[in-house]
Amino acid sequence: MASAAQRAYQPQDDRATRGNRSDWSQMMNSGLGMMDEEEEQRTGTMARPMRPVRPVGQPTGNLRAMPVAAAQPRQQAATGQEAVTRLGRAGNALGQAKPVAFVALGAVVLLAAYLLVSTAAAFVGTKLDDMTYTTTRTTNLDTYVGHNETPGNPTHFTAQNIRGQIAIIEYPGGDPSKAMVITGPYLFGADEDKAPVNVSVADINGDGKPDLIVTAKGAQTVYVNDGSKFRPMNPDERAAIEKAMSSAASVTATNK
Repeated sequence: MASAAQRAYQPQDDRATRGNRSDWSQMMNSGLGMMDEEEEQRTGTMARPMRPVRPVGQPTGNLRAMPVAAAQPRQQAATGQEAVTRLGRAGNALGQAKPVAFVALGAVVLLAAYLLVSTAAAFVGTKLDDMTYTTTRTTNLDTYVGHNETPGNPTHFTAQNIRGQIAIIEYPGGDPSKAMVITGPYLFGADEDKAPVNVSVADINGDGKPDLIVTAKGAQTVYVNDGSKFRPMNPDERAAIEKAMSSAASVTATNK
């Protein structure tokens, strides 16, 4: 009888044991689910690993571990980091380009200032010459050269630059009726009509009579005084004068 009772009771005991195991599995799964929800709230869905699933009624030893997915970096964070890196590189390139830009800007400013000062100086120089020599460059000189002169009446010279052609008018003793024209050199080049012309007298050939010296564009032309008028120098006179001037320059250099 006892064996029969035990056999009758055995199925119930097994069912109770399985029921207890089922209840325990449900409780564990529920607890794991709550832990997963809490972890998801803390770390986010992307960082949540996959946990093993325990089937209801299956023994614990038969559980198979499910693969845990590695947390993937967020694309937005990577994109932001890349943008920061690019901005840093652009800032470095801009910092390296600043000195070159400053040097180039300084060179441009200096060039512009030089051109401005040069233009202003040329303009001011032209205006001063206009006031001194008039627009037709003209120079006047009164001096004694021994031509029809009386005390108080020196010879008058008027030198002009007429569109590049130098002309000197001599009024012996200041008498316009005896005026003589001396054709001077012709100036070549741009704006030569604006070049001033100057006249002076000095005894160049050493004969005791003052000769006429015409200066234009830094070049001098000498006209010899023959006692009644001025004439251009001949080649022999020019060679003798150049030799005398060279000797005088050598003596001056030796004395220094």
